[in-house]
Amino acid sequence: MVGTCAKKAVEHGGLLKLMLRKMSSVMNNPPFNYMIHPSPLLGNGSELAFTHCFILLIPLLIGIDGAMVVREVKVEVPE
Repeated sequence: MVGTCAKKAVEHGGLLKLMLRKMSSVMNNPPFNYMIHPSPLLGNGSELAFTHCFILLIPLLIGIDGAMVVREVKVEVPE
C-alpha cells in the first residue's frame, strides 16, 4: 500500500510540474497561489467515499495598487 501511495505521489507531482510549466509559458510566467482542498468529512470524522482531495492553481494576473486581488479582502484608499 505504501509503495502505491508513493508512486501516485510521484505521478501527481509530475503532473503538477507539467501544468505549472504549461501555464507559465502561456501566461508569461505569472506568480501562482495554490490551495490543497481535502475531501470533506462526515460528522463522525471519516471521509466521504466518493470525494477526493484536489489542488487548485490560481495565477495572479491582476493587482490593485500593489495589493493582490483576494476574495473577501477590501483595499480602501484613505481620502
